[in-house]
Amino acid sequence: MISKLLQIVLIITFLVAICFFAGCHDESENPSVNFVSSKTADSNSLKHLQDTSSINQGKSLFQKNCGACHNVLITDNHLAGVIQRVGESYLKLYVTRQDSLIKAKDKYALELKREFENLATVHNFKFSNEQLNAIIAYLKKYSG
Repeated sequence: MISKLLQIVLIITFLVAICFFAGCHDESENPSVNFVSSKTADSNSLKHLQDTSSINQGKSLFQKNCGACHNVLITDNHLAGVIQRVGESYLKLYVTRQDSLIKAKDKYALELKREFENLATVHNFKFSNEQLNAIIAYLKKYSG
């Protein structure tokens, strides 16, 4: 008798679970729907906070290391669109190994060197990949 009763309870529990997850009631009452929506909202908020944090880190690094020669917030900004022109990988290489690009006779590096009257200053910063990504996030936001 107990095993029959246990079987009936299990079957009823199973049917209730199927009904619940299959949406047998109003979706606004479905906690799983609300959980998914709030999880997505939390995920979007977290991504926004990470993006904002990365941009702020990039801004700080840029101002400290690059700001003396570059200002991304002026209207005649020669950095405008730099990521679209050269790509992120090349920009990382240029910022950390400009001297190597010049020695290798890289066309773009040589062109910029001439454009800025062969300044002795070269970009050989020792940034980590995370720091470079943060600077790029900052440039994407503010240099168009």
